[in-house]
Amino acid sequence: MTQLSKKIRAATVGLLVSAAIFAAGCSNTAVNQGGEVYYNAKIFTSDDDQPEASALVVKDGKISFVGSSDDALKFAGSGATSHDMGGSLILPGLIDSHAHYLAINTWTSDVIPLQIDLAMTHDQILEAVKDYAEQYPAEVAPVISGMGYGTDAKPLATELDKVVSDRPVVLTNSGGHGGWANTKALEMAGVTAATPDPSPGISYFVRDENGNPTGEFKEASTMAIMLQNLGLTSGKAIETRFPVFTQTVLSPYGYTSYYDAGLLVADEEESIDALSKAGANIRVFTSFVYRDPVPVDEFVSKMTSVRDKYTSDTVRPTTLKLFKDGTLEDYSSLMFENFSDHSGEGVEILDNDHMMAIARAAADKGFNLHTHAIGDKAISETLDLYRDLGDIEGTKTMAHVQILPEDGIQRFAEQTDVFYQTTPVWALGDEFTKSALGDDRYGRQMPLNTVSQNGTLLTFGSDAPVSNGLAGINPFTEMYHAVKRGESDDYDPPKSEGIDIATAIKAYTINGARQVNAGDEIGSITAGKSADFIVLDRDLLTVPTDEIKDTTVLQTYFKGNEVYNAQDQQGAAK
Repeated sequence: MTQLSKKIRAATVGLLVSAAIFAAGCSNTAVNQGGEVYYNAKIFTSDDDQPEASALVVKDGKISFVGSSDDALKFAGSGATSHDMGGSLILPGLIDSHAHYLAINTWTSDVIPLQIDLAMTHDQILEAVKDYAEQYPAEVAPVISGMGYGTDAKPLATELDKVVSDRPVVLTNSGGHGGWANTKALEMAGVTAATPDPSPGISYFVRDENGNPTGEFKEASTMAIMLQNLGLTSGKAIETRFPVFTQTVLSPYGYTSYYDAGLLVADEEESIDALSKAGANIRVFTSFVYRDPVPVDEFVSKMTSVRDKYTSDTVRPTTLKLFKDGTLEDYSSLMFENFSDHSGEGVEILDNDHMMAIARAAADKGFNLHTHAIGDKAISETLDLYRDLGDIEGTKTMAHVQILPEDGIQRFAEQTDVFYQTTPVWALGDEFTKSALGDDRYGRQMPLNTVSQNGTLLTFGSDAPVSNGLAGINPFTEMYHAVKRGESDDYDPPKSEGIDIATAIKAYTINGARQVNAGDEIGSITAGKSADFIVLDRDLLTVPTDEIKDTTVLQTYFKGNEVYNAQDQQGAAK
């Protein structure tokens, strides 16, 4: 046999072996695999390797097949249960990449807090508090709480005293970084002229010339003092409240996972313990919020201990949360130059030396990093921090990212390992923001399209309840704002920063999964991943932009189980 003949024979044998292996693989996909087949659908997978499909197969809580309807039915075989989806759009389960849902469920009152519209005038806020007090008498609501007041408020105790003086009233502002109490609330919380500020100049009680608290307080530490001392919050409440909240609010909106960006008002370990016992049908990635001057070693040791004790499939205490600055509404976002209509350049909550010490220690233990930064200087210095950290095992996220520095777009293009997390409704234009920033900085807000085109991964979240109250939870409203920005003058300029709906969906799915370092488990409809998916009442990819916000979730599946069905809810309501 010639050498050429030997080569041909060897090649032929190799091809025959390969063909046999291929045939065996094909025959395996044709036998009874069982499970649940969802076919005749339009599936947006959020998986770039297989962007579209018409069917998926679920078995043992995992996605076992994604592809055409015919192939899926063959794969599953006659032993499977088949579901004709009637052409409905299926998406991966949604992921809120920044929210405070655990904080909502630490509330000890059975009465929902007063929801204050951001646009309310001072007098309208007082009228709303008065009406709320009349609706819920003292035996029902011994403490009146509310959230969402805007910049027209005059947060003085004496103002609230005009409408309610016989029981405590505590309100938080729309940004969630400030609050307002009446005199009774200050008295019952034990806040007097002698009460030390948790962090002078950063988290403090606003005082008059004699040192007496005026009724306004700033940042999370003072909020915790007020709310906890009045008995409004307890981490233990999560065990009973959170499953109900998930069933009635989060599952109907299509959420199957979310990142909790910090409790702030309750003990973290107590709350994580309660969450672990709650058994809610959602996967929660929780935070440890660092507040200087807790010793770094002590804090990271506690983080590691809690993570090792409580980590499970549905509870993931895996992220360090840092605050670089405050909020624009409180003139505490950290800026390079003074605000246009207000003295000062904002507040630096943590300087980069402190941030580096805790970030490095946490990163070395494998934690993700998530930093609140709103002002241009805060964003610039957070990018400095992340650059200097270099490659880490966890992920690096910047939250809110509102007012970019002049070189911000270039910086994000250079540091594409930093997730750009924000809330799209923030891009709605308003006169307060324009007045506070001036024209130049006003035009440097949230350049979502540009940074996305440059390779940065966008992630979207509600920031509920501190941003737009509970209304911001609706992901389809947020997607609408992200897309509508490119079509309307009602938003921050320029229009070119509007994004397409596919990018918005990925910001709520695969990008959110990657942000919490779980992209290999969730976030896309991919074989091998958790069977988290939702069925919608319309095709988001083709409907007019104005219809995006009206989207309804028909079904939500978590780990292969149906945890929400709109039809069942309608039947129960009758």
